[in-house]
Amino acid sequence: MRPFALLLALLLGVPLLATEAPPPDEATSEQAVFTVKEKDGRYVARAEVTLTIDFLSERSTHEVVVPIGEDPYGKVDEVKARLNGEKFDHRVDLRYPQMRDVFFNEQRVWLVAPAPGAIKVGDHLTVTYEVTYDDLAYLPLFDVPNDDLLTSYELRFEHPANVRVDFDAFVADDRLPLTVSRDEPEVTVLRVDSLARRARLPYFDFNDQHALILASLADHDEPLTPNAPIAFCRWYLAQLDTVDATVPDSLAADLAAPLAAAVEPLAKLEAIHDFVRRNIRYVHEAATGHRFIPSAPARVLANRYGDCKDRAFLVQALARREGLEVKLALVSSRPHVAFDAGTCVFMFNHVIDAYATGQGWLLFDPTGRHVPFGELPEPVVGREALVIDADAPEQFTIAAPSDTLELDVVVTADLDTPAAGEAVCTLRGATFQAADEILAQARDPLGRQNALDQLLAGGLYKIKLEDYEVTESAPEHLVIKARADLSRFLVASPGSFYLPRIPFAGVSRDALERADDDLPLHLPGRLARRLRLQLHAPGLVAVADTTRLGAADLASYTAALTPDAAGSYVLEYTLRRQGKVFAGSAKTRYLEFCRQYLGAKNNLFTLKRGSS
Repeated sequence: MRPFALLLALLLGVPLLATEAPPPDEATSEQAVFTVKEKDGRYVARAEVTLTIDFLSERSTHEVVVPIGEDPYGKVDEVKARLNGEKFDHRVDLRYPQMRDVFFNEQRVWLVAPAPGAIKVGDHLTVTYEVTYDDLAYLPLFDVPNDDLLTSYELRFEHPANVRVDFDAFVADDRLPLTVSRDEPEVTVLRVDSLARRARLPYFDFNDQHALILASLADHDEPLTPNAPIAFCRWYLAQLDTVDATVPDSLAADLAAPLAAAVEPLAKLEAIHDFVRRNIRYVHEAATGHRFIPSAPARVLANRYGDCKDRAFLVQALARREGLEVKLALVSSRPHVAFDAGTCVFMFNHVIDAYATGQGWLLFDPTGRHVPFGELPEPVVGREALVIDADAPEQFTIAAPSDTLELDVVVTADLDTPAAGEAVCTLRGATFQAADEILAQARDPLGRQNALDQLLAGGLYKIKLEDYEVTESAPEHLVIKARADLSRFLVASPGSFYLPRIPFAGVSRDALERADDDLPLHLPGRLARRLRLQLHAPGLVAVADTTRLGAADLASYTAALTPDAAGSYVLEYTLRRQGKVFAGSAKTRYLEFCRQYLGAKNNLFTLKRGSS
């Protein structure tokens, strides 16, 4: 139930501050009754879903909208609503939300909207609808919602006696009162009763769920849902077999020439990867049948556009033309949810490529426009990948290919005129991608400057950058110059200048609120940034001084003051965070790094006038 809401939570979840749960405004319950039967030699299902809401406060009665997500292969119909058991004034609208890059396409959302003033305190709203699943592979990944007050949640499967239904739960709280009953041979029920809202936690991506539940169905020992990795891969490859994977014998010159010049396999793959990422525009096409099955490579080549799966499939087809076997790898850009039963289609939202080398899998993503071959876009680093293979699928965490700086800022200034400095910012990877999208806002110069300021200077302590100008744009990096004002960054006294030892806002105190729970920290991304100050400071004296925090394998920080030429000093600050999800001992270590980092925020470097 609520598969679309779950997809949004997995794709767009953000850290929130921990709060005490207020008294409930609403009491809700959900029930889905699945009828499973055999049809034309395979099993199908139809669900009758009932959502109920009891309105307990005046606040809960305003602007009521009940969303119903419709997934590509789960058709929703018969949407009805009753208020206190009677017909009432309401609308049922259909929306097509826009998503940049999702594994599934053709998402639709039904919205049940009571007329203004129709809902009163104490009213009982019931929304019912039906969903048809022509393939049990598309049964949703169910979520037990973290509502104000969930009075009951029930999944009821009515099935032939030869079919067994099992449930695998990923729970945010191991005290979840979840029960499974099989009192009748043809009925299996999962139920949860009376759940109060769990307090939201900072840096936890499952604040909207009490649990995620994967259903597995089998006919005796024969799986009906392809949840095991090998079953899933064979099922997915069967879908791909419906696509014509051939490419033209004659390729366009901008691809044929680089391929002809490449000799070694990796050089050929690099040529293909670079052609696709630079020449195939990102366009999501919501054509019927496209869904999560890619378009034919010849069509993508002709149109010169496609989404993630189109690009990855095109790379695979072009590589095969050169005699190279490239696999597709499915990835989720959100934290991984582990189930003993395996996986399902709803656990992925992105497709990349994988090539086997003597050192393991070489992963590359032709969707990353500014990411060179051998690197990976930031959203997939540290996430789980499933390499699609009919006989030997592999699932693993994607390691960072390198720790290339995503933002490198060099400021040159004279301490006699600290407001007249110059900054040179070199951007790579995700920061380059973000800047590229900002620079495309040609019709709003002021908005563009403000957005660049937030991107480049938003995390710097009291350093002001302005008048941004692009001075170099290469495929893998962007250079932007700006005026730099350090007058608020440093503190001057009659005898000394003081400069912060920590100029980055790279650690939030909110993370420390998570020290007493056993749940993982979900951080928005890795960090790899450096600030280098080249200061002309005649008449000032300082000795070399360094601060080091953390460890290279987890999170680390270095700040160093170094005398340069006569009357000049270099201050270099480097902040790196290698992971996005920290659990167990890694979480303990990371929180200790946060304490040290925040504890050093007020420490200063000192440059004194005259002899030291």
